[in-house]
Amino acid sequence: MLGWCFGIALAAETMGLSHETGAFIAGVALAENLIARVIAEELKMFRDFFLVLFFFARGAQLDFSLMKSIALPALLLSALLLFIKPLVFERALKLTGETPKFSKELSMRLGQNSEFAFVIAVIAAEQGLLSATASQLIHMVTILTMAVSSYILVSHYPSPLATKQGLIID
Repeated sequence: MLGWCFGIALAAETMGLSHETGAFIAGVALAENLIARVIAEELKMFRDFFLVLFFFARGAQLDFSLMKSIALPALLLSALLLFIKPLVFERALKLTGETPKFSKELSMRLGQNSEFAFVIAVIAAEQGLLSATASQLIHMVTILTMAVSSYILVSHYPSPLATKQGLIID
């Protein structure tokens, strides 16, 4: 399976795409395989290790000289995302017939910017489609929304990491 992922990543790079794109395509193809859950459990340690490396590498590439110029826009965009995105999801979930309680909780869990924004910003910046400032802005908004929404979730909703005794689940 790992050979498949590396092979598709190499094939994508040979065709002029990034190896990240190839790895993503390989992962999507593997997700449909029946053995995917077993593989996911067996490789969980590697997944966690590479996730830590990925986010560490992203953080190490932040250009702190740009922080002053993007701080206010990052705060504003983060606030908008954290306010508007959950409202849209909540409304959409209610329209599909979900209960108000479930709609509210799920919309809060979906309210942050996705880690895929990191990947897209990196690839776009590498391809010259996005400026360094815009890429940094996406990174900061993603970091801010993840931090704030994580705090909201562990403070108000059931979670293994909840901050209130009644919300802690096993």
